[in-house]
Amino acid sequence: MKKIIFIAIIALLFVFWSCGIVPKKLPNTLSIKLTKHVEFPITTMNFSIPKLIDPLLDKLNETGFYISKEKPITLTYATSIEFSPGKMIDEISQNITKSLSDVATSLSFSFSIDNIAALNTQQEIQLPTIQDSSDNFNLTSINIGDITLFSTSIYVDPAYPNATVEISFSTDKFSSINIYESILSINKTSSEVDPSKVELEIIINGTKYTNNDIISNLTVRNGDKITLVATYTGTNSGNVNINTKLLSVKINKGTGLNIENVNINPSLSPIIIDDQNSWMLKLSGTLDTSFSFDATNLNIDKEIVVKSGSTIVAQGNPLTFDNTKIIDAKTPLNIDATLTLYGNNVDIDLTQPISYNVIPNIAIESIYNYPVNLEQYISLPSEILESEIGTGTLYIEFLGLSSVDATGLITDGTSTHNITSINNSLAIDLSNICLPATFNLNYISGNVDNNVINIKTSLSDDFEIRKAKISNSLLTSAYKEISYEIPQQLKDYLNTVDATILIQFDYNATNVSDLMLKIQSNFFENKDIYISNSGTTTISNTTQTIDFSTLNNISITVDATGNPIITNIKKNESYGIDISVSIPKFELDNFSIKNQEIEVLPETTLLDFSTNKELELIKNLESDISMPIEFKATDTTIDATVSLLVSGNLVKLQLGEGVDIGPILSNLIKNASPITISASLTTDNGILNQNSVFGFDAIMNLQLSGTPLVDTPILEENFDISDLRDLVDILDTATLTFNQWKNTTGLTAKLKILNKEITIGESTPVISFTHEDFVNLLEPSTISILLPKDEYIQINKNGIIDISPYIIIDLTVATKVSFEGRE
Repeated sequence: MKKIIFIAIIALLFVFWSCGIVPKKLPNTLSIKLTKHVEFPITTMNFSIPKLIDPLLDKLNETGFYISKEKPITLTYATSIEFSPGKMIDEISQNITKSLSDVATSLSFSFSIDNIAALNTQQEIQLPTIQDSSDNFNLTSINIGDITLFSTSIYVDPAYPNATVEISFSTDKFSSINIYESILSINKTSSEVDPSKVELEIIINGTKYTNNDIISNLTVRNGDKITLVATYTGTNSGNVNINTKLLSVKINKGTGLNIENVNINPSLSPIIIDDQNSWMLKLSGTLDTSFSFDATNLNIDKEIVVKSGSTIVAQGNPLTFDNTKIIDAKTPLNIDATLTLYGNNVDIDLTQPISYNVIPNIAIESIYNYPVNLEQYISLPSEILESEIGTGTLYIEFLGLSSVDATGLITDGTSTHNITSINNSLAIDLSNICLPATFNLNYISGNVDNNVINIKTSLSDDFEIRKAKISNSLLTSAYKEISYEIPQQLKDYLNTVDATILIQFDYNATNVSDLMLKIQSNFFENKDIYISNSGTTTISNTTQTIDFSTLNNISITVDATGNPIITNIKKNESYGIDISVSIPKFELDNFSIKNQEIEVLPETTLLDFSTNKELELIKNLESDISMPIEFKATDTTIDATVSLLVSGNLVKLQLGEGVDIGPILSNLIKNASPITISASLTTDNGILNQNSVFGFDAIMNLQLSGTPLVDTPILEENFDISDLRDLVDILDTATLTFNQWKNTTGLTAKLKILNKEITIGESTPVISFTHEDFVNLLEPSTISILLPKDEYIQINKNGIIDISPYIIIDLTVATKVSFEGRE
């Protein structure tokens, strides 16, 4: 701030001087005033009619209201209540029909040979496959034969008992080798002196060796210097011939080697076909191998033999399996390898493992007694207790296997039939086998066409189940005791009614015998219904006039009895029991009614203004609501009265009368009360026929228009401008205006901030704030959009209010600068 004031002073002095006004001396004080115009956005307020009314419409839709008009929005609720004695008794018909249908459903079932799934099945066998394999082996050394170190002659003299000769080693077999193991051979001969009097040793790379020493881990290079040391203890002088060799040289490293036919016999991992089961097979195909040495310029000849036990099953080049040899799958196939190594200028390092690959192209050509171990329980549907097969054959087909032989059987615990060859097919005779039974397939043999063998079973066309016994549990499940209590409301309202009721049973039970439905009732006739083949039977009521003073309930007992069986069940046909129940005739007439009041509409809540916030807008509107109700009747001359109870307000109507309960509803809405409605019917004694109906219609129209009883908020936004608190002391004026101002709702609304209100019209307003107003705005504040009290509104379907208020403030900074005591 001080910097600003100083700059201002300099500027003023410049003006004085530039105008030729140069004071003779400085003034005692100088007053300075600075002003600044600043604008701050407050918030953004966006309001749409759908946002206001959608929660309200959703809530009203839940209670049955629908939009019948959009300008203004009008909601309609329509209901129609009808009452007739016949409808009261319809419940009896529905309960009887449902209960008897449950009986029919529990006794109905369908059965065919296809239901015995295990008789038509498919299984899959995956034969073993021989996979590629990789491994490695260690080779400590190879034998490159004998190596001559040197051959020479030395002169020995007793006068000079010690002699030393340095010899340069030279060979065409290698550049260098690392000796894994070898024996030093020093041979000495002489015709002039006694060779035994000559002691010899050699020094190779600083190490001394004598005859028959074992040499190991010694590196020898072509051109190395070898020192021969001789010690003579004889008495004569003469020449001694010396020949020095390394015998049976085994090396683990070498360079520049010339290798000739070095044989090794590594041990390779065996091939495992089946380590669990013993069965026989033939193999065909070839086996390829590859070996990888840490070497260059090395050639390898291979001789591979595959054995099962001591039997050779594959040999030759290429290595080919003998498909006439039968081997055991559980016996490992051992791979015997003889590798011949050769080459010139070979570099080799045997300290590293030698890796190899075995790549089989092998197929299983035949199998013998392959263990299938398939056991399949052939069960029956739960509705069938047991069955006996009359004729038929179970064919067993093997896809992927030819020239098949197999062992297996089917047994029911009493009879057992084995797999046999029938008409060049494998099959089992099923005659006289009882189901349930167990099918076993133990072993199979044959020529393999595919490594995946599918076993498929099928039935011969003449397959027939001689008889199948229906389960007792099915009969037990059909037992039903039906008891329908006559409602007390019905007994209170009716004296008697004439009734003609017919219950019809339709059934289809092909080839079923010895099944009976036993019907007993206190209202309908007792009857035994024999179920066999197809048919229809009915039972009727024995009581033609129902006296409700003595009839308390209608009871029906249904029991299924007998020892039912199904006979001659053939392929591709369905059998079983199919029962359906219907009531083709249910005629009621001549209802003798009492002088009685009966509830026809239980208390129902239409709208609850006491708890639903969504209904707040309707509650605050002074509007016209109508709900006309008319009481009417058909085919009756009996006097009747309907009593409506609308949230505690009783309205009574005689036949043909009507009333509008809209004013009652308006009052309930104003008081934020729940709107409930119930109805009861009071009739005199008399007779009604089957077409007699009492009823009333009601339509409620609710318009979203009217005059708000209070200022009703439709949108509120909180804002906080406390960050401007530091500007209070330099505030000159504050004004609220709007960057965005849009109102397309058609509503007369107003905006309220602090205690200031403005109407939201088309032009953009401006609100001025006092210094005190501004201080109050620094506290968290609210800006609201309201529907004003006592001004008529009409809510349409669309429209928005979009405003963006911001505050404009003018700041003034005033100060004085003193120049007293300055010249």
